[in-house]
Order: sequence, then C-alpha cells, then structure tokens
Amino acid sequence: AALETIHQYKTVRGIYSRNVVRKVLAHPEFSATVEHSDNINEIPPPATFILDISEALSKEGISLKFYSPFPFANRADRKMDAFGAKAWELLSANPEAVISEETSIDGHRAYRVAVGDVFRQQTCVDCHNYHPLSIKKGWKLGDLRGVFEVVVDVERLLDTGDRVSRFVILAFVASGLLIVLVGVMIGRPIAHRLSEMRGAVQAVADGRWDVDIPASKSNDEIGALGGALEVFRENAKRRVELEEEQLDLYNQIKSQIVLLTDTNKSIERFVPNTFLKLLNKENVIDVELGDYALRDMSVLFTDIRDFTTLSETMTPNDNFSFINNYLGRMGPIIRDHKGFIDKYIGDAIMALFDEPDNALAAAVDMLQRLERYNQEERIRYGRDAIRIGIGINTGSLMLGTIGEKDRMDGTVISDAVNLAARVEGLTKAYGVPLMITDNTLNALADPGKYSIRPLDSVTVKGKSNQVAVFEVLDGLSDHDRAAKEATLETYLAAIAALKSGHPVRARRLFEECLAANPNDTPVRLHLSRLAVEVEA
Repeated sequence: AALETIHQYKTVRGIYSRNVVRKVLAHPEFSATVEHSDNINEIPPPATFILDISEALSKEGISLKFYSPFPFANRADRKMDAFGAKAWELLSANPEAVISEETSIDGHRAYRVAVGDVFRQQTCVDCHNYHPLSIKKGWKLGDLRGVFEVVVDVERLLDTGDRVSRFVILAFVASGLLIVLVGVMIGRPIAHRLSEMRGAVQAVADGRWDVDIPASKSNDEIGALGGALEVFRENAKRRVELEEEQLDLYNQIKSQIVLLTDTNKSIERFVPNTFLKLLNKENVIDVELGDYALRDMSVLFTDIRDFTTLSETMTPNDNFSFINNYLGRMGPIIRDHKGFIDKYIGDAIMALFDEPDNALAAAVDMLQRLERYNQEERIRYGRDAIRIGIGINTGSLMLGTIGEKDRMDGTVISDAVNLAARVEGLTKAYGVPLMITDNTLNALADPGKYSIRPLDSVTVKGKSNQVAVFEVLDGLSDHDRAAKEATLETYLAAIAALKSGHPVRARRLFEECLAANPNDTPVRLHLSRLAVEVEA
C-alpha cells in the first residue's frame, strides 16, 4: 500500500511536469518558483507541487514526506529524524532499496516506508544546480535527490485503497484546475477540452465509473492525461469492488463467529466449561472416551422432599414447568459460588465444588432463596411450601468420560459421591434441611463462621465405618434457627454425655431441649433411642 501511494505521487508529478510546467514556462511572463503562492504568474516546481499536495492530504489521513539533507533554503527547518537519516544513508548506497520500520501512531501499529527518488531528467538537474535557493551544486543524472516516505496504519489497511483513490482524484482535480488555467492562457479550444476533462475528473471523484473520458484517444498531451485518468478510474473502480468483497467476507466471517459463539454456549449448557478445564481440555472437541482427572472436591446433592406425591397432583406440562422454575433459581446460585452442575436427576441436583466453603455457602443461599420463593409464590397463593434436603461430602473423586465411541457422557466416580448422596437422604430422616460430613467440616477454612451442631455418627450403606454428620443451622428460617441456637449449649452437653457413656444425663438434657423447642426432630430421635436403650 505504501509503495503504491508513492508510485501515485510520482505519476502525478510526472504528468504535472510534462503537461503543466512545460506549457506554462513556454510563455515568458510565467515562471516556476518555490515562493509561488502570492504571485498569479508563478506556479510551483514539481517537487514543491508534490509537497503542497502531501500537506493538504495529510488532513485526509495520508502521511507522506519528501526530504533530503539538502533542502532548499526556504525549507531549512525540515530536519530528518533518525529514521530519515538512516533511510538516506541506505538509499544513497542502493537507490532501489525499500526501507521500513514499525512504529506506533495514536496507539495503532504502523509502518514507515521510505524509497529513493533519483534525477532522471536533465531539466531537473539543471534546476537544482542553478536555482538560487538550492544549497548544493554539482548534481548529475542518477543522483539520489530525496527520499519519499509514507506512513501506513496497519489497522486501517482496508481503508488504504479509499484514501489512495481520494488522493489520486484530488491530485487530478488540482492538475485539472491548473490545466484549465493553462487553457485560458493559450486559447479557448483547449480550455473547452480541459473543462470537459475537469467534469470527467469530478465524475470519477463521485464514483460514476461509466463516465466518458473526453479526448482519451487523441495523441496530444490532453489525450495522455485522459488515458491516465481512464487507468485511474479502472483502478479506483476495482478498489471499490475489492472493498465490497472484503466487507462481504468480513460479514460472513462475523456471522460464522456469532454462530460458533452461540454453538459453544449451547454446548456449555450440556458440557460445562469447568468440566472441560478439570480434564485439561480447551473445548469439547478435544474430549475423548476415557479421559479422566483425579481431584479432591466437595459434592453437593439436593432434591425436593416428597416430589413424587407433589407431581401426582400436576399435569405433565405443569411438572416440567415447576421443575424448570425451581432449577432456574438453584442453578445460578451454584455457579455464583464457583460450582458447576454435574447432572440433573429429575428434581435432584448433583453439583461439584473445588472448595468446601463454596459448597456450603451455596447450600445456605439455596435454602434462603427457597424460603423467599415459598413466601412469594407458594404460600401467598395457598400452595404448600416446597422443602428440600441438601447433603455435602468432601473427598477424592475421579471425573471423566464413559460410554462408547458414538455416545459418551461425563460422570464422576467416587465413594465420596455416593456418601454425599446417602447424607442427603438422611436429611429427611433427621428432619433437617442441610447436613454435612466430618470430611467437609474438617476441610472448611473457618468452621467458626457457621452455626453448626453435631447430629450423630451413622453407618451408611456401602461404608463399614461410621460417619459423623452435622447440621448447619445457617440455612434455616430466622425462627427455626433462633429456636435451635437458644438450646445449643444444652444440646452440645447432651451429645457429650451420650458419647461419654452417660445416657441418663444425656436423656435429661435432651428433654430440656425438647421442652424449649418441641419441633427439634434430631432431639426427638435421640430421646427415642435412649428410651429403647433404657428399656433394654
């Protein structure tokens, strides 16, 4: 893009030299001088003309410089920077080289590209040797007289063709206006042809590619200018077509990216990204049958109490609507606490957490959210409140894929998972909403931030050793929590008496708890067992 821009400038300079300067200087009352702006009988020399155009086009986002160590005296303030000095040195040794350097403009990545400009016309050599403002003499054909430099903004490369086209069109407009001036000076017939040419230039500038280029077939200078304009018109037209093709391609790519993003989101609803990360996979395509990972994690199981009885009172449509409404409230809470849902089992949820604190915090929030749901959407409308049980266990597990080549699924295999499910089942028997194992309690970063009381040591199916289980009071309603915390000291003393082999003392203490809180189901269970033991 930079080399094409420089080539366009050189082309315009050549046309200006042949078709404007030569004709104007044929009239003795006119001259070409650097200080031309305030004299109607003076026109700029070719180099000055290019510099004037580049300064004007810099406002259009095109950055072009033309410099050398030997500027005319009136341009002595134009100093070469380090890149310019390097370019001059290298191009002096090899004028055909292309010098480039990466830079930054307004935070955009850009390139500075420099090429050499050598004397190819004896008239140009003579002008520089004898011009009073020239500070160097002794120029000859083939000498490097200056450096063309263009700065290309890489991020706006798609717009480069448009900027170059505007530069060419503006340059032709400027050349056309000068040619019109020459036409006025040398005769109306030429002026008429130049007027037509100016109209053609304007038409090309407006994007009317089918405009007829006047005099393009004639053999004089105006015909040459018309032929050049035809070439530029075709180039500009092709650039516009390429930009339209690039825009269409961009839109297609954008559509595919949107589709791919939507597809990934859809896949994530079935295969969570967290699951893939645990398997050290970038995406679901990389997952193969038998991939697995060993991790220490906390497993949360929860389901709705007496859901079978509840579902019998609803139609199939109401069943699905109810379940999805419920799960839609629980799922975000799990994700907010850095967990992910491994699977839905009807109304039940199995979720995994890296940290036990996150699992317990999620469970407490789930119970509190359910309490608000019951008050706002169940009890208010005369419906029964929904009750759930939550069990949490922490331990080592194996997470991976099972199945066969045409159908596989992610799963978790571990005794820790089975124990979490068993503990969730015990919540109904003990009449508590949230129960954790000693494995989870011991893994908490700060157990003291929660209100926790021991429940029992139980033997669950598949386990030979007893497991200590605990009730977390934080998820209870304010009334139920206050009632249990009011008897907590007496309750803990009863548990201690029971463990130390003093059933009579334990029974008395439990009876005190029950008298203060008749709805404490775990206390009732302990008293029932103690009654059986005493009778035995």
